[in-house]
Amino acid sequence: MENPINLYEVVMAKFAEKQIPQRVIARESGVPFSTVCKIAQGSVKEPSVHTVQRLFDYFQSKQPVSPIAQGTPFECASGDPRHNLPRRAPEKRQFPERRKEDL
Repeated sequence: MENPINLYEVVMAKFAEKQIPQRVIARESGVPFSTVCKIAQGSVKEPSVHTVQRLFDYFQSKQPVSPIAQGTPFECASGDPRHNLPRRAPEKRQFPERRKEDL
């Protein structure tokens, strides 16, 4: 008989990889952010089975590394090559100087 998978150990190993921000894990898994933080830090030694299952299911549904994390270009779902251009940082807005009379 094979050894069963220890879901808690798998979840802790995924947290140790630090590939996905904890806030994203919380939002997409449905586990509260504070709970995700406590489990990742080891403050909670025995989280509920339900919580560990949700985190395990979340990590299983994720691809190993996203194209954005690798820093490589990715294809847009529409297939339009114009959508694959690198993004520019937003320009800083310029506001007119205030005069004392205006205040």
